[in-house]
Amino acid sequence: MTYFHSTTLTAALLVLVACGQDQAGPSPQPEFGLVQAANLVTTFSVAPALTDPGINTALEDHIVHVPTGPRNGRLLVYLPSSRAPASSGGRFQVEAAKLGYHVIGLSYPNNPGLVSFCGPSADPNTCYETTRIEVITGEPVSDFVTISVANSIDNRLAKLLQWLAANRPGEGWQSFLSQGAPKWRHIVVAGHSQGAGHAVMIAKLRLVSRVVMLSGVTDAINGAAAAWVEVVATPPDRFFGLVHLQDNQFRPGVLSNWTALGMDVFGPAVAPDASSPPYEGTHRLITDILPSNGSYVAPAPHGSTGVDLFTPIDAEGRPLLAPVWRYLLGY
Repeated sequence: MTYFHSTTLTAALLVLVACGQDQAGPSPQPEFGLVQAANLVTTFSVAPALTDPGINTALEDHIVHVPTGPRNGRLLVYLPSSRAPASSGGRFQVEAAKLGYHVIGLSYPNNPGLVSFCGPSADPNTCYETTRIEVITGEPVSDFVTISVANSIDNRLAKLLQWLAANRPGEGWQSFLSQGAPKWRHIVVAGHSQGAGHAVMIAKLRLVSRVVMLSGVTDAINGAAAAWVEVVATPPDRFFGLVHLQDNQFRPGVLSNWTALGMDVFGPAVAPDASSPPYEGTHRLITDILPSNGSYVAPAPHGSTGVDLFTPIDAEGRPLLAPVWRYLLGY
């Protein structure tokens, strides 16, 4: 297969996805100030096929969280890691909703994991790039997966927002739609592992409000950043990441990708365990917190940054990483 250089492919796709989209963006780093009284949160699930009968794979429910009090005018779209349901990052999602975000944990085709089949492939750069683009847009650019437009992240999010706007009109979902498509400039994209990579690819193709990477981006070739990892539509000052020091994909994979995204210029990487917000204004946070299962053996460190099964909590059930998540989310 001929390798699609990321700049060329991205330019073509920007034409595809920009139609009807408002390209003006908010301030590069939406900072909403000190956290005040936490919102109560309404949580419910929506079956993907309920929003579009053409969706016929990855049928685990979308998870939706709505703040019952003040809202910040932003939607957080959370993309789970390989083979994980949208509910797997529930604590992170709820924390965002408490801060005033509308939150969607999106179910999408995330099986198998990209590292497991792109890494050993003859052309991993092409595999990583084209697979992510096809999963997001449904455009047939990949020889490695087959994802229909109906099953793509783009369609799933658009159809869910349309369903929410029609069926729960008092919750404000219409404000995140423009001509039936997601209004990306009001959307923060976040994800864990594979989901973090998809969040970055979305931000490469569209101007988004903010990007939050938990244990990602993991795409790497011999320790070097994947060729597709570069900033295009979204400026580098909107990218923030958290990774665990004991994660076997942290160095050099995740760290190399953060450098490729230009995150180094915002200060040195900071250990939040020995610091406190605003963490010297850095965009790169590296924790060594003990995962909830009491082990540093994989996959616990990788999951500890945002997966409920491994992220540590205190005696009252509060996530120990909540202050870090709040900072990543702009508070």
